[in-house]
Amino acid sequence: MESLSQPEALGHLLSTLAQSHPNEIPPEALSTLARGLWYGAPPAISELRRFLETAFDDPLYKRRALYLVDVLRRFSCMSEERSTELKAIVASGAAFKPYARSTVAAERVSKFQLDALAHEWGLEEDVCQQMQHVLQFQTRHYAATQRPQRLPSSMHR
Repeated sequence: MESLSQPEALGHLLSTLAQSHPNEIPPEALSTLARGLWYGAPPAISELRRFLETAFDDPLYKRRALYLVDVLRRFSCMSEERSTELKAIVASGAAFKPYARSTVAAERVSKFQLDALAHEWGLEEDVCQQMQHVLQFQTRHYAATQRPQRLPSSMHR
Protein backbone atom coordinates (compact mmCIF):
# COMPACT_ATOMS: atom_id res chain seq x y z
CA MET A 1 0.00 0.00 0.00
CA GLU A 2 1.08 3.52 -0.68
CA SER A 3 2.68 5.42 2.19
CA LEU A 4 1.83 9.02 2.92
CA SER A 5 4.99 9.86 4.81
CA GLN A 6 5.52 13.17 3.03
CA PRO A 7 3.06 15.98 3.85
CA GLU A 8 2.41 16.86 0.20
CA ALA A 9 1.56 13.23 -0.65
CA LEU A 10 -1.85 13.51 1.03
CA GLY A 11 -2.81 16.54 -1.08
CA HIS A 12 -1.54 14.87 -4.24
CA LEU A 13 -3.58 11.74 -3.55
CA LEU A 14 -6.69 13.78 -2.78
CA SER A 15 -6.21 15.75 -6.00
CA THR A 16 -5.96 12.56 -8.02
CA LEU A 17 -9.05 11.06 -6.40
CA ALA A 18 -11.09 14.26 -6.82
CA GLN A 19 -10.63 14.05 -10.57
CA SER A 20 -12.49 10.72 -10.62
CA HIS A 21 -16.16 10.10 -10.09
CA PRO A 22 -16.46 9.09 -6.41
CA ASN A 23 -18.03 5.75 -7.29
CA GLU A 24 -15.01 4.96 -9.50
CA ILE A 25 -12.31 5.58 -6.89
CA PRO A 26 -10.18 2.46 -6.36
CA PRO A 27 -10.81 1.04 -2.87
CA GLU A 28 -7.05 0.83 -2.19
CA ALA A 29 -6.64 4.55 -2.91
CA LEU A 30 -9.58 5.43 -0.65
CA SER A 31 -8.06 3.28 2.10
CA THR A 32 -4.72 5.05 1.71
CA LEU A 33 -6.44 8.44 1.95
CA ALA A 34 -8.38 7.34 5.03
CA ARG A 35 -5.24 6.16 6.81
CA GLY A 36 -3.47 9.40 5.91
CA LEU A 37 -6.31 11.52 7.26
CA TRP A 38 -6.83 9.43 10.39
CA TYR A 39 -3.27 8.58 11.36
CA GLY A 40 -0.98 10.81 9.28
CA ALA A 41 1.55 13.14 10.82
CA PRO A 42 0.27 16.60 11.83
CA PRO A 43 2.29 18.34 9.08
CA ALA A 44 0.32 16.34 6.51
CA ILE A 45 -2.96 17.81 7.78
CA SER A 46 -1.54 21.35 7.80
CA GLU A 47 -0.34 20.83 4.25
CA LEU A 48 -3.74 19.44 3.28
CA ARG A 49 -5.45 22.61 4.54
CA ARG A 50 -3.11 24.82 2.48
CA PHE A 51 -3.51 22.55 -0.51
CA LEU A 52 -7.32 22.69 -0.45
CA GLU A 53 -7.24 26.48 -0.19
CA THR A 54 -5.24 26.83 -3.41
CA ALA A 55 -5.87 23.72 -5.50
CA PHE A 56 -8.63 22.93 -7.94
CA ASP A 57 -9.60 25.41 -10.59
CA ASP A 58 -12.68 23.29 -11.21
CA PRO A 59 -15.27 23.70 -8.41
CA LEU A 60 -16.53 20.15 -9.01
CA TYR A 61 -13.11 18.71 -8.14
CA LYS A 62 -12.97 20.87 -5.02
CA ARG A 63 -16.42 19.65 -3.93
CA ARG A 64 -15.37 16.04 -4.54
CA ALA A 65 -12.21 16.52 -2.48
CA LEU A 66 -14.11 18.15 0.37
CA TYR A 67 -16.75 15.42 0.22
CA LEU A 68 -14.07 12.75 0.63
CA VAL A 69 -12.56 14.56 3.63
CA ASP A 70 -16.07 15.11 5.04
CA VAL A 71 -16.97 11.41 4.75
CA LEU A 72 -13.74 10.20 6.29
CA ARG A 73 -13.66 12.76 9.11
CA ARG A 74 -16.83 11.25 10.56
CA PHE A 75 -15.11 8.08 11.78
CA SER A 76 -14.34 7.91 15.48
CA CYS A 77 -10.96 6.17 15.16
CA MET A 78 -8.88 9.35 15.09
CA SER A 79 -7.91 11.62 17.93
CA GLU A 80 -10.33 14.34 18.97
CA GLU A 81 -7.75 16.92 17.89
CA ARG A 82 -7.49 15.37 14.41
CA SER A 83 -11.27 15.21 14.15
CA THR A 84 -11.50 18.91 15.03
CA GLU A 85 -8.83 19.79 12.45
CA LEU A 86 -10.61 17.91 9.68
CA LYS A 87 -13.98 19.38 10.65
CA ALA A 88 -12.46 22.86 10.38
CA ILE A 89 -11.04 22.04 6.94
CA VAL A 90 -14.47 20.90 5.75
CA ALA A 91 -16.19 23.92 7.30
CA SER A 92 -13.79 26.27 5.52
CA GLY A 93 -14.93 24.80 2.20
CA ALA A 94 -18.66 24.86 2.95
CA ALA A 95 -19.14 27.83 0.61
CA PHE A 96 -18.53 25.43 -2.27
CA LYS A 97 -21.70 23.50 -1.48
CA PRO A 98 -24.17 24.39 -4.21
CA TYR A 99 -27.41 26.16 -3.39
CA ALA A 100 -29.32 24.34 -6.14
CA ARG A 101 -28.92 20.60 -6.32
CA SER A 102 -29.87 18.06 -8.95
CA THR A 103 -33.47 16.84 -8.75
CA VAL A 104 -32.34 13.46 -10.09
CA ALA A 105 -29.83 13.22 -7.23
CA ALA A 106 -32.51 14.28 -4.73
CA GLU A 107 -34.74 11.48 -5.97
CA ARG A 108 -31.86 8.98 -5.64
CA VAL A 109 -31.28 10.15 -2.04
CA SER A 110 -34.97 9.61 -1.24
CA LYS A 111 -34.68 6.04 -2.57
CA PHE A 112 -31.45 5.43 -0.57
CA GLN A 113 -29.46 5.09 -3.80
CA LEU A 114 -27.20 8.06 -3.05
CA ASP A 115 -25.48 9.17 0.14
CA ALA A 116 -27.15 12.33 1.49
CA LEU A 117 -23.71 13.80 2.23
CA ALA A 118 -22.69 13.46 -1.42
CA HIS A 119 -25.92 15.19 -2.40
CA GLU A 120 -25.18 17.96 0.10
CA TRP A 121 -21.90 18.57 -1.73
CA GLY A 122 -23.77 18.71 -5.05
CA LEU A 123 -22.57 15.32 -6.26
CA GLU A 124 -24.55 12.63 -8.04
CA GLU A 125 -22.30 9.74 -7.00
CA ASP A 126 -20.80 8.60 -3.71
CA VAL A 127 -18.17 6.30 -2.19
CA CYS A 128 -20.53 4.06 -0.23
CA GLN A 129 -19.56 0.90 -2.14
CA GLN A 130 -15.84 1.45 -1.46
CA MET A 131 -16.27 2.13 2.27
CA GLN A 132 -16.27 -1.57 3.11
CA HIS A 133 -12.57 -1.59 2.20
CA VAL A 134 -11.84 1.25 4.63
CA LEU A 135 -13.55 -0.21 7.68
CA GLN A 136 -10.69 -2.53 8.62
CA PHE A 137 -8.46 0.50 9.20
CA GLN A 138 -10.76 2.18 11.70
CA THR A 139 -10.80 -0.54 14.33
CA ARG A 140 -9.24 0.24 17.69
CA HIS A 141 -6.78 -2.61 17.14
CA TYR A 142 -5.51 -1.12 13.88
CA ALA A 143 -5.56 2.40 15.35
CA ALA A 144 -3.37 1.25 18.25
CA THR A 145 -0.68 0.22 15.78
CA GLN A 146 -0.71 3.65 14.15
CA ARG A 147 -0.40 5.93 17.16
CA PRO A 148 2.84 6.58 19.03
CA GLN A 149 3.19 4.12 21.88
CA ARG A 150 3.31 5.59 25.37
CA LEU A 151 5.44 4.14 28.11
CA PRO A 152 3.57 2.70 31.09
CA SER A 153 3.42 5.22 33.94
CA SER A 154 5.68 3.00 36.08
CA MET A 155 8.51 3.58 33.58
CA HIS A 156 8.41 7.39 33.85
CA ARG A 157 10.25 7.44 37.19
